Amino acid sequence: MCNEIAITVQTSPGDEILCDRSCHIINFEGGAPAAMSGVMIHPLDGKYGQFTEKDVMQALRPKSRHMPISRMLCAEQTVNLGGGGVWPLEKLDSVAQVAKQSGLSTHLDGARLLNACAKTGISAARYSREYDSCWIDFTKGLGAPVGAVLAGSAEFIEAAWRVKQRIGGAMRQSGVIASFCLYALENNVERLVEDHALATKISDSLGSFPGIVNVLPVETNIIIADLAADAPSAAQLVSKLREESIHIGAFGEKRIRIVTHRLYVNWGHAIAIADTADWLDRAKIPYRDICFLGAKPDVAAHAYIEDGPHNIVGLRDAGHDVIIFAHPYNRDLEGPRATNWAEVEEMVLARAANHRGAVPQQLPGFDAGADRLSTRTRDTP
Repeated sequence: MCNEIAITVQTSPGDEILCDRSCHIINFEGGAPAAMSGVMIHPLDGKYGQFTEKDVMQALRPKSRHMPISRMLCAEQTVNLGGGGVWPLEKLDSVAQVAKQSGLSTHLDGARLLNACAKTGISAARYSREYDSCWIDFTKGLGAPVGAVLAGSAEFIEAAWRVKQRIGGAMRQSGVIASFCLYALENNVERLVEDHALATKISDSLGSFPGIVNVLPVETNIIIADLAADAPSAAQLVSKLREESIHIGAFGEKRIRIVTHRLYVNWGHAIAIADTADWLDRAKIPYRDICFLGAKPDVAAHAYIEDGPHNIVGLRDAGHDVIIFAHPYNRDLEGPRATNWAEVEEMVLARAANHRGAVPQQLPGFDAGADRLSTRTRDTP
C-alpha cells in the first residue's frame, strides 16, 4: 500500500514512472500503478535490480505532447529479486539526483531498508536523504505481525492520508499495530545481522548441491538460486520441502527464493545443535541432561537452553535451570547467559558433571548402557 500511495500522491494519470524491471512495484502489486494511479511504467534493466545514472538518463522522455511525462523514479533497498542486494550509498544518491535534476520526484521502496542499515551501519535517514518519500515494512525481518510506515514531507503526508482513506486503509485500532512496530524497532533491528549470517551459511551450503547451478550473491537475508535443467521444477521442490516444514518460494520455473528472518532464527541454532549433539556423543553425556531450545517441560531435562523471553520465564517459574542464549530481545533477563555455542558447551559440561549417572530413565532412542543415542530418528525429541 505504501508504494501505491506514494505513486498516487506524486503522479497524475498518464505519467510515467521509472523503476527496475525486477522491482516489487512491477511484479507483485497486481498492476496497481495502472489501476489506481493511471500511470505507465518504464522498466530499467539494472544488474541485480540496481540501475545506473546512464540508465535513468536514457529512459527520460523528451518533452512532447505525443509522449508520457517522466514523473517519478523508484528504487528498492534492499533489492528483493536481486538476492537482497544492498545499493551502495553513492549509487543510490546519484540516480536520485539525476532524476531530480530532470524534474522527477523520487521514491524509495524500503520494505527491507533496515536490513541494509544492519549490513552497512548507514542510517535509514541517510539512505533516504535524496528521496521524496520512503517506507519501511515491520512485518518482514523485523517480525511484527502487521504494520508499515510511510515517510515524506508534511505536505506529502497530508496527501498520503487522504489517499489511504480513499482506498480503505483507515484503521481505528492503529495504536495496537503501532505497539508491535515500536517493539520491533526497539528489539529486532540489531539481530538482523544474524539473519544475514544464516543466509550466507545457507548460500555457501547450496553450492555443494548438484541440482543448483547458480546462486545470486548474498548480502543480507535473501538467497536466490537457479535449479539445473534436470532438477525438479521450483514448484515441485517447494512442495516437497513443505512436507518437511521448510518453506521457500518459487520464482519461475527453475528459480527459488529462501528468506531468513527471526521466526527461523532457530535454523542457525539447529545447525549448531547438530554439532553440539555430536560433541555430547563423544563426551558420552546423556541427552536427558539437557534440552536444546524450546519450552519442553515434558522432557524434564536438568537444564534448558532458551532464547525466547516467555519460554525462559515459564521454565524458570516451573523451577527449571535455564541457560539463556543471548539475544538483544532477552537482554533484560537475569541469569546464566551464553553468547555462543562454545560457552554453551562449557556451561553444559559443568551441569552434566553434577548429573552424570543420575538419570533414572532415558529418552526414546537411547542405549542405556552406553548413555548415548544408538540411532537417531526423526521421532526422537
